[in-house]
Amino acid sequence: IDTTRITLRGGSFGSFVTTHLLTGIKAGKFKNIFNGVHCCGGVKYPIAAEMPDNIPILIAHSINDPIAKFSNARQFMEQLLLMNLVREKNGQATQQIQTIVSETGNHHMIATHLTNEMKESKEFNEMRHYLE
Repeated sequence: IDTTRITLRGGSFGSFVTTHLLTGIKAGKFKNIFNGVHCCGGVKYPIAAEMPDNIPILIAHSINDPIAKFSNARQFMEQLLLMNLVREKNGQATQQIQTIVSETGNHHMIATHLTNEMKESKEFNEMRHYLE
């Protein structure tokens, strides 16, 4: 297996499992074989300080998510970004963190009402940006 090409991904409860697996990597319970992580629509994120700081992470969440409240994801995102700012201020290496917040998608980041005729809409452009 080419471990330079393995990305860990979890959506919904899978984000819970993914982020808690990462805390196990930082704690030394598991070997890190991941070159990146993608979490979407997560629930019950861990404390950001328990996350490894050497794995790039993408966190995506919808403001309109009826299942996993955006406020939980937002708090986790803000904690990770704040820790990155502190590391940067202290001259330490920073972690690549990217967040995507959907204004139109649902729990799975999808605006279910999209049609081909809506290719120039805010919803379509938001989905395209996320997928890119």
